[in-house]
Amino acid sequence: MSIEKINLMFDGILEDCNVCIDKNGEYVCTTADLRFVKFPQGVNLSTAAAEHNRVNATIPLPGTTGTGIVTRIPPHIKNATALNIESDEKYILGTREDKACHFFDPFPAGKYNVQLRLDWGVIDNEGNPTLDADFIVLGTTQFDAVMKKHPAHHTKRQFDKSTMKYLYDFEYDEIKLRLIVQLSIGREITGVSNIVKPE
Repeated sequence: MSIEKINLMFDGILEDCNVCIDKNGEYVCTTADLRFVKFPQGVNLSTAAAEHNRVNATIPLPGTTGTGIVTRIPPHIKNATALNIESDEKYILGTREDKACHFFDPFPAGKYNVQLRLDWGVIDNEGNPTLDADFIVLGTTQFDAVMKKHPAHHTKRQFDKSTMKYLYDFEYDEIKLRLIVQLSIGREITGVSNIVKPE
């Protein structure tokens, strides 16, 4: 039986875990997709979880440079879409080799083409990516470095009380997007089968 929930770091992302005590008295912390961590009997669970997260946030993880900089999308995230709740427009996000981002199609705004991307290299405390906006001068491939200081450059996922949903609220010039991001999650599970010949 689950006794509580804690957040543990897996693949560089904090995930909710149910905590149970097994027959040996050990704490078993399990994610929704059945990954788990065990802690010894009698340990202070909060202290053990904090140490686990500290270590796993600093070790070289798959898809990182070894310095904590993510170089690819976490492997359990198979694809991403976004829905603009103001217009009901749906966006299917793309990926690029060696980039830890899901990309929107660029669109014009003022004197720029805006390239939005979900940046998995910049996550919040709950493991959600930042909505990053690159501003490309119209008619060129040149990024405007000054716009990196603009509030629209980085948008965090936040809870919106009016809709009771978690949204990315992006606003620049006359463009306003209120986005819900939906992720398709998948895991490869290795199993062993025992085939019995019918009698």
